[in-house]
Amino acid sequence: MRARRRTAFSNALVKPRGLHNALSKRSPIYPLPIIRFCVRYNKLKGLFMKATERLDDLMRLLLWEGRLRNQRLRELFQLGIVRASQLIQELRAANEDATSWDPKKKAFIATPALYRKYRNLNHEHPFSLDSYLALVTAAGQLDDRVLVSAYRDLTPVSPDLFSFLHTSVVEHTWLRLKYRSMSNPEPHFRTVFPTALVRTGSRWHLRGWTQETASHRDYNLGRITSWESIGVEGTKAPADKAWERRVKVRLVAHPALSPAQADVVRWEYLGGKRERQEPCRAALLPYLMQEFNVALDPKSQTPPRYLLSAENSVELQEWMWPQSAPGRRQSLGNSTGS
Repeated sequence: MRARRRTAFSNALVKPRGLHNALSKRSPIYPLPIIRFCVRYNKLKGLFMKATERLDDLMRLLLWEGRLRNQRLRELFQLGIVRASQLIQELRAANEDATSWDPKKKAFIATPALYRKYRNLNHEHPFSLDSYLALVTAAGQLDDRVLVSAYRDLTPVSPDLFSFLHTSVVEHTWLRLKYRSMSNPEPHFRTVFPTALVRTGSRWHLRGWTQETASHRDYNLGRITSWESIGVEGTKAPADKAWERRVKVRLVAHPALSPAQADVVRWEYLGGKRERQEPCRAALLPYLMQEFNVALDPKSQTPPRYLLSAENSVELQEWMWPQSAPGRRQSLGNSTGS
């Protein structure tokens, strides 16, 4: 009986349904003190996680605004003056060399040591610029007098299409899409086994095996005009070799640039180094090269349009589209929907 109670107690701590059952009249094995303890435990656990997330938000503010002020926290998070001060002190205690007090600005200023620690944050980092912008935008505190975006999304995706495709990828169900493309602009149907949703710059694509062409292709969501599920009938798609294959692009400044220009490009794109190795799925390589205008043939693809060059262009050619790699065959699974 004691072992049974210990197991039930553990389930109540880690499983919300265990606590729900404890409150039910059909579960008499939980003594009232245990139920009260579980309620307090789960409540404290939730508060701890919320506090940890809030400290992460403070670190984003400190990194990208360069300072922390009590007033700014109160406006952004709807806090009282005491709680805002507590959060700042908690952040400073956890990161001793991250801030210094400036009496003139009446703010805690980010230190050089902090920026040495968080240098060159990419978009996947939890403290990235994107995460900061998402924070202030969600709070309605994006000051358009300071932060101005010239970016325009001309290819918005409808939530009903995106959610439908997302579910299809998760559940591995075959689709019937009506699609249009530049090579085949008239609406036509394609039977697709979806494998992934891919963001390429401002566009979203569906990656999947196409029954009609017997190949893996990418479908621009902005060109899908209708969609339906046809269940799980038929065999699954063959392995996507281009998707599974990982390649590294060795990015360098374009050889036609002057030494001074090449130095500018290295600081902007390569972190001040001569070369940067960028890992990528082979199927997504054309998008990477297109987004950053990376030259595969430096003799024909020249500055100012092309500032970067792929030093290992020969080994990358087979994964490129025909228009990106003249004279090369189109690799299976590395083509766009048509």
